[in-house]
Formats: sequence, C-alpha cells, structure tokens
Amino acid sequence: MIELRKVSKRYGDTVALHDVDLHVRRGEVHALVGPNGSGKTTLLDIALGRIAPDSGEVVRDGKVGCAFQKPRILDDLTVAENISVFGADKGVAETLRLDRVYDRRASALSGGFRKKLDAALALAGEPETVLFDEPLDELDDVSKRRLVELVGEYADEGNAVLVSTHNLDDFDCVDRLTVLYDGVVILQEATDELDVTPHEAYLRAVEEHESRDA
Repeated sequence: MIELRKVSKRYGDTVALHDVDLHVRRGEVHALVGPNGSGKTTLLDIALGRIAPDSGEVVRDGKVGCAFQKPRILDDLTVAENISVFGADKGVAETLRLDRVYDRRASALSGGFRKKLDAALALAGEPETVLFDEPLDELDDVSKRRLVELVGEYADEGNAVLVSTHNLDDFDCVDRLTVLYDGVVILQEATDELDVTPHEAYLRAVEEHESRDA
C-alpha cells in the first residue's frame, strides 16, 4: 500500500535516510523502530508526501491516514464535533472510550485522550493504509491494550498499518519489523521468522551494528 524504494534524504551534511527500502503490505502491522535521531520521522514525512526525498521513489496506493506524535486535532471543537467533522467511526471512538468526553473541548483533554482522539481521526473514512507515530505515548496500560487490539484488527481486515514506536513490547500484533539506525535499515524481517521477540531482535540489531562500527 506504501512502498519506499532506495529513498535518501539529507539535511546539509546530515544524512537522514540512505537508500531505504520499505514496503507496508496489506493485512500487516509493520513496526518501524530505531534510536532517537535514526530517521523515523523523516521516513514517515516522506511516506506521507509531506517532504520529498532527494532520491528514490515512493509509491502510494489508496487513501492514507495518519496519527501524529503531536496530535493534530481541532482544539476549539468538542470531541464529538471533531469526530463529526472528520467523519470518524463512532464505534472506534467508543472502543477508545472517547464517548466519556464527547462534550469536552479538545483543548481541555488530557494528553492521553488527545492521542486517542487523533488515532480515531486517523481511521476516519477507513483508509487502506494508516501510519501511527508513537501512538502509545501518554496512554495508560488499559488504553494501550485497546489501541493495540484496534490496530491489529484493522490490519486483519486487509489494511496496511505502519507504526513508529518506542513501545515495541506493547505491540504483540506486529507482523514485520524494520530497524533504522542513522538513516540506514539494519534489520528488516517478518516477526514469525525471528528467533527472539521483536524487541529483543531490535536491541540485538543495534548492539551488533554499533559493535561493527566501534
């Protein structure tokens, strides 16, 4: 549904991405992980078309939704009005317990409710591909579980999901893992082919990469 082919991006002398290949497939939850400054945000911005790569190709097929690390919601409207304006599914909102705060202005929401509202808006119109940038930040454990289950079910319906996260252990529905380090893909594997958990595979990939560069 979204494919990056040999994508590179520089900011002056800084290489943000170098020859990155990434394919977000239908029916899969694809996790994008990496240390701070590894290029995850740049990759998401390129995948969304918010910035252009210096080289390489980006292919998008179908409608794309996105929940941002810093939620982009209409603060002057209530939760119910945001849901109505964006055409979000009320069933999704209720799953995330947003019905408890329907009458509250978005500007008055806690960080966790803002994240959940942004996630619900990302699924408005049932996009074929959804990108989530750190969707579990500021969520309590119960809300994390509900959102992860929602993400897994959405992929199971034949949609493609890309999740950039530092909370890999909480995503037990991940089908494919990509690890970025300084703009380079150092691991890309289906999770059912790993001999350890995705989180352990991520840590091992980083440690091995750093030891080679030492």
